[in-house]
Amino acid sequence: ASTEISVISSGEDGFLIKWTDDNLGDHYQISDMGIKMIATSPNGTDIAIYESDGGSVNKLSVYDWKTLKRKFFKRYADSITSLNFSAKGKYLMIGTATVDGLEFRSTSNWQIVDKIKTNTSIVNYVQTSDTEKTCAMYSPAGSLAYYDLTNGKEKQKFKVAQGLSQVVLFNNSTFLAGVKDD
Repeated sequence: ASTEISVISSGEDGFLIKWTDDNLGDHYQISDMGIKMIATSPNGTDIAIYESDGGSVNKLSVYDWKTLKRKFFKRYADSITSLNFSAKGKYLMIGTATVDGLEFRSTSNWQIVDKIKTNTSIVNYVQTSDTEKTCAMYSPAGSLAYYDLTNGKEKQKFKVAQGLSQVVLFNNSTFLAGVKDD
């Protein structure tokens, strides 16, 4: 059986499920709290997990999917609003409900890397280009911003719909979609 991440889901029960061809799935109890977000690395083995009690407990862990060993752990004072790996897996990008907004962590040592030179405010979606030289981020305040990650400066900012959830860029990052008011 392959150990690469394929289709995986999480839930409020603290379980991760790696779905199998028989639709039963392999179940892994990762937490005693709800898993709010997961992100899988392009390397096929790392998975980032945000778990929270919905209040003051906000934890981020990165596991090696092959061994189920934790590679990184951090408690956050504020809730995490977005979680994604960069296109090549060089960075884990974590959005928080703070004025600082987005942090980049190098996946080689899990240290914070200064990729953006300004505070981004709350970001609930971020995606890098395939080269990892630029990124796009959506703020629920109603903006879509593009940043040059080689110098940390904002390239362009657009007014878009406010309050979107489940945000995604599609069609070669030409279009933005999201859910508003369910």
